[in-house]
Order: sequence, then C-alpha cells, then structure tokens
Amino acid sequence: MKNLNFVCLANSIKLRGRCIAGITMAGKWIRPVSSEPHGTLYPLHYTLNDGSEPSILDIIRIQAAPSPEPHQPENWRISGARWQRVGRLSMQQGRPWLHETASPGPHILGSLLNGVSYDDLVEHPMQSSLCVVEPRGILWGITHNVAGNRQVRAAFRLAGADYNLPVSDPSWKDHLRNLEFGSYADNEVGISTGRSTFLTVSLAEPFNGVCYKLIAAVIVL
Repeated sequence: MKNLNFVCLANSIKLRGRCIAGITMAGKWIRPVSSEPHGTLYPLHYTLNDGSEPSILDIIRIQAAPSPEPHQPENWRISGARWQRVGRLSMQQGRPWLHETASPGPHILGSLLNGVSYDDLVEHPMQSSLCVVEPRGILWGITHNVAGNRQVRAAFRLAGADYNLPVSDPSWKDHLRNLEFGSYADNEVGISTGRSTFLTVSLAEPFNGVCYKLIAAVIVL
C-alpha cells in the first residue's frame, strides 16, 4: 500500500454508493475503489477524519495499491485506513489549473462515441477512463432514462464533436431538482456569464456489454 494525495474532481453516484476520483500531486488520475462489487465506495470507506466526505478541489490523502481494470486503468484498491483532508485548492487556484488540465477534444476518452464495448476493452485496455473537459454553451436536459426514472443530461460540443451524456453528480442533480422536463441553457440553471464550467467525464462499469461515458462532476468556477 502507498500513501497518495489527490485533488478530488468527482464524487458521483455509483449504484447505491459513490465513485470518487481525482488527480494526484504527480499529475496522474486516480479512482479509489473498495473490495465491494464493482469497487463501489460507501460511507465507511470515504468518510474523512473530520466526519465529512470529499468535496471538489479538496486535497485528500488515502492509502491504496494499484488495481487496474481494462475499462478503468486508474483504479487503486484502498486499505482500511481513514481518509484525510490535507488541504484544498481555492477557486482562484482551481480555475487555471483545470483549464490547463482539460482535454481539448474532439475525442473524449479516445473516441467520439458515448460508449465502448467491454469486450473491445479486454482486447485493447483503455489508456484513460477519466478526463476533464471545458465545453461552451452546455444545454442541460431533464429527461427519462431507459428505466423510466428522471435523468439529468448535458449536451455540448467540444472542438466540433457533439456529445450528450448523463450526469451522475449528486450535487448538480440536486441543484436542478425543481426543473421540469425539458432543455435549459446555462443562464437558466444559474451559470452566469464569465463563469467557467468544467466536466469530469468517466467511463462507467459495463452495462449490457458496453461501458458508457458519464459526467461524474459538474464544476462551476
């Protein structure tokens, strides 16, 4: 096991738990996973030393060992040690750092598709399953998923490529909870001119043989 510090860039819904991810001080993506099915994290895993949970731009210290998967090479298996918050980036620090970190597109996680066959990933493991993008003019959609449940989506263009991805960020979903079904521009969801919106995109667990891209965090600075 190794001690690692990382800047939290996602704390998203995963099954009935959470998926947390970020970038280490060495500039590498990391996704802490547990020994539970699919590596899902629960409060006993991610509750911090002060009783809270990781927030975007927190600097978190964990103890973990590499545990890569074909669809998620950044996975690190955590120990039983309590996670610690050891610092936090300010918005003034985070905005330029994320701007430099963001993928320019048009490809997101190596392709223009919204999902990748898991069998293909077993043959050709993913080079990266996490990234940050900084699109302009996002159209926020409130719709239904395949199970008929309410779903938040983000439609955007990145370097000429069009994407429409589901949002699994619980904070952002809560922010939009009172909106009726339909599509909304940035100013209609409280994102004013001059603010930067970054999206953390992650490749999810296989579903019907496909690993889909999703937005694990909406970061408005």
